[in-house]
Amino acid sequence: MGGSPEEQSLIADPFYRGKNISNLPGAGLNTVKQFVELLQGTITFNSRIGLGTTFTVRLPCSR
Repeated sequence: MGGSPEEQSLIADPFYRGKNISNLPGAGLNTVKQFVELLQGTITFNSRIGLGTTFTVRLPCSR
């Protein structure tokens, strides 16, 4: 269910926990972000309250 602008600004913080996932560690997305950046990729998201959040991960192609 998409997040508010305040939640969106914290989404990659390793200590942030969404209000609906209070029993899970918040480091998951931060870890993914670090791996994507290590591979010289990008991760973006689009979040709309009541509709959800979509993450897009783009990685460079190696030939």
